[in-house]
Amino acid sequence: MKSKHKRKPPEKIKGIPVVRLVNPDGRMNIVRIGLKRRVVQDVFHSLLGKSWIELIFSVIFFIMLSNLIFSGIYYALGSVIENAPSFVDYFFFSVQTMATVGYGYMRPIGAWANFLSSIEAFFGLLTFAVIAGLIFAKFSKPTAKILFSKIAVLTVRNGKRALMFRMANERNNQIIDASLRAAMMRTEITDEGERIRSFSDLKLARSSAPIFALSFTAVHFIDEESPLFNETLESLSDQDIEIVVTFSGIDEVFSQSIYARHSYVLNEIHWDHRFVDIISITNDGYRALDYSKFHQTQKQGLEN
Repeated sequence: MKSKHKRKPPEKIKGIPVVRLVNPDGRMNIVRIGLKRRVVQDVFHSLLGKSWIELIFSVIFFIMLSNLIFSGIYYALGSVIENAPSFVDYFFFSVQTMATVGYGYMRPIGAWANFLSSIEAFFGLLTFAVIAGLIFAKFSKPTAKILFSKIAVLTVRNGKRALMFRMANERNNQIIDASLRAAMMRTEITDEGERIRSFSDLKLARSSAPIFALSFTAVHFIDEESPLFNETLESLSDQDIEIVVTFSGIDEVFSQSIYARHSYVLNEIHWDHRFVDIISITNDGYRALDYSKFHQTQKQGLEN
């Protein structure tokens, strides 16, 4: 079964393909095989989950296909449309019928043509009702525009070894009751020799905030309870690790929950680096956030 999204070739670490669970854009990197898809039952949910461009092109394709089918039936019935000498005229007659805009100089002739145009008009009403519902649901669905740093850093914070990554809200709205969770996924071999993927929670120094206005730097201290304790770059590479991050909060505009996710694989973790400071105070007393430096790091204790 082919995925509906184009997939890039797997990244490699030391020549070994890295198959991540969560792509950098937040999409799940999963292909389902052998699952019976219920297309008719899931069509609304599937369309709602598409991007705006995918949704618009899907709607255009469906309307064009429907009009081609109806115009083909009209054409097969013979000369049943007045002032429609060609198939193109039948097509535009179908468009007018489905959109219920009324006829100009073209009109159906005979019982079969009027019966078919009545069915098409009813079909058009149902189609545009569903499309209107999709567009309304798409507009009213709150989405998060959370900017995650492209890399995480393994650095020293207050004398302790720590894993850090940061986030920022790309919109001007406020997110309240923001919460964050992080877990490390790795490959393990059981006593029976079975290869499994396991999750280990990464305890964060601060996992929630009453408001999310500027940036949020997540810090996981590597102590005896951390799954990263005593791990090296080589040992983590052998375990094919992936740090999975999930963010949730309440959009103050919609008063609804929003979610975002991201992940970091081993080659996206910079060792002995720290993030470049991006917050400053303007001359007129405002806090400024410099997004141009959001993904930049520097060697621990040194300037790049």
